[in-house]
Amino acid sequence: MGSDAFVVFYGICETVTVDDDQQLEMLELETHSLIQSSKQAGLDSWWGRLTEGSDYHVFVGKQIGVFGIEGDLESSTESAELLQIINDVQATLTSHGIRGIPSLHCQVEAQY
Repeated sequence: MGSDAFVVFYGICETVTVDDDQQLEMLELETHSLIQSSKQAGLDSWWGRLTEGSDYHVFVGKQIGVFGIEGDLESSTESAELLQIINDVQATLTSHGIRGIPSLHCQVEAQY
């Protein structure tokens, strides 16, 4: 079991309802279609859930940081780099037909 983390990600977030063990296994093995689409587009992905029993989510875009005891303790991103991330992710999502409105996602990933 890992420790809690705080994820900062720019891109889209899709909710994934895990109805059976096979869907969870696809996330774990990174064979889920959202994760495969991100790989094919050269983007990052991150999946998790807020609490035990809640739906899972998959971020597709650019991972800016994962903070916590087992992650980064600090980081900074200059304005120009952040603008470049925004432009690159939006262009890549569009060119690969990945739908959704990209946003900056900042989310706690609690381990239980």
